[in-house]
Amino acid sequence: MLFIVPFTQTSCFFVHAYMALTPALTEVLRQTLEDLNEKNFNKFKKYLADNSEIPRGHLDNANTDDTVDLVVETHAEDAGVIVMSVLKKIRHNRMAKDLKRNLGECKYVTLHCI
Repeated sequence: MLFIVPFTQTSCFFVHAYMALTPALTEVLRQTLEDLNEKNFNKFKKYLADNSEIPRGHLDNANTDDTVDLVVETHAEDAGVIVMSVLKKIRHNRMAKDLKRNLGECKYVTLHCI
């Protein structure tokens, strides 16, 4: 999915490369959430629903892939920050720290001028 939005204050167009940011981001988030056991993953989804715009009903039966997709679709480039915040709330501080490091190594572009 690629969005081209005219930016009226300049003569250029900005391209929101949603799919350009998602492969690396989703892979890092997926690898992180796969490390949670079932009990902690369910706890993660509960806290995620309470602390984001994702309705609980969408997360109830969601597996890891579905959950990552929902977070990225809902929060785009802020998805990593949301996941880190929820991991801290469920007392997985080490996992949140590792995610922060892995996201720092993750190279993605959200906007660029053409």
